[in-house]
Amino acid sequence: IFYFGYEGITVQADNSVVDFFKFMNTLFEKPSNLLQYAHENRKDKPIHYGEVVIAAHSLGALMTRRCVLLAIDQNKSWVGSVKKIFFAPADSGGRLPGIVSQAMGGLPIMVNLPVALARIFAPIIDDTLPESNFVKEIKRDTEAALKTSNRKFVVPDKLIWPKKDSVVTQNVTYPGNPIPKTIRGKRHRSVCKPNDSYRGPINDLLDLL
Repeated sequence: IFYFGYEGITVQADNSVVDFFKFMNTLFEKPSNLLQYAHENRKDKPIHYGEVVIAAHSLGALMTRRCVLLAIDQNKSWVGSVKKIFFAPADSGGRLPGIVSQAMGGLPIMVNLPVALARIFAPIIDDTLPESNFVKEIKRDTEAALKTSNRKFVVPDKLIWPKKDSVVTQNVTYPGNPIPKTIRGKRHRSVCKPNDSYRGPINDLLDLL
């Protein structure tokens, strides 16, 4: 299991996409370069990843889509070895107050910086708005890929929505999306976090292995 983190506030989305694309290249093409993070007893054993499952949440799902589209454009063979499960994806962008709250660590909007000031210091906010080039280009390129043999690469294998999401715009007609599984009692931040009484994310992930 690898956890890929990205700077979610001060770095523009496409910059993080490039980092994720490089990570995926390394994972499939030179996995030994990642073994410095592995347990000592695995470092001398050859590793090859034949299939990878990406579990992505919110903006991470959009970044995953962009990464896959970039892999298709770059003719990367590993694109066919990736499965995807998206939790509360920001496919159609987000609602400005909710996005600002997320960027400021989930605090209620009334105790955050004013929205205009937050957008100056957090370019990721504008990247996630429905009218942003980032959101619109991903949808456009997804629609184009759906008309080709690349269709199977851009469609997520599973889509999980919380019943109550005040952050992203849910869109059941997003090109190529499967019918989402909706989770009652969960919100944007909690839908992907399993616990003793909520095993859904783990079970959904295991279904793809």
